[in-house]
Amino acid sequence: MGSGQPLRESELFSVTWRNTQRRRNVYLKHGLVMLHTTYHKGQQQTGKFKDNIRFLPAPVGDLLLDYLVVVIPLRQVFLR
Repeated sequence: MGSGQPLRESELFSVTWRNTQRRRNVYLKHGLVMLHTTYHKGQQQTGKFKDNIRFLPAPVGDLLLDYLVVVIPLRQVFLR
């Protein structure tokens, strides 16, 4: 089971999974992966941010975690 509409492209590409100058947006909450963005389609007109929280279905969240924890570090090792 998901949690509403999927993120729009602009919302999805604004997600950060590690600390940068911006706050990261991927969290674990109650055993599920949560994406917390503050972008919405009317932001340009209103200039206001709005919380946009989505919980990924468990299998999708597990895939994302595997990618972040296993694939990306392994890629870094191979690129050295």
